Amino acid sequence: MDGRPVLDARLASDTGSDSSVGFTRLIADDGHFVQVMVLGPEAKEKALKVMHERLLDGLRFP
Repeated sequence: MDGRPVLDARLASDTGSDSSVGFTRLIADDGHFVQVMVLGPEAKEKALKVMHERLLDGLRFP
C-alpha cells in the first residue's frame, strides 16, 4: 500500500451450525480510511483468501 499504515485481520464466527470466516484490511490514507473485507462460510476459506488477495492487488489510490 505504498507506505500507508495497514492492519490485517482474519475473522471467525461460530453460531452453532453455521461457521463463517473472513479477511479484512484497514488502510489509512491522509483524510480517508478504507476497509476491504470478504466474509463467507468456513468451508470456502481458501477461496475467500484468494478473493481477498485479488481485491487488494486491484486496489489503487489516486
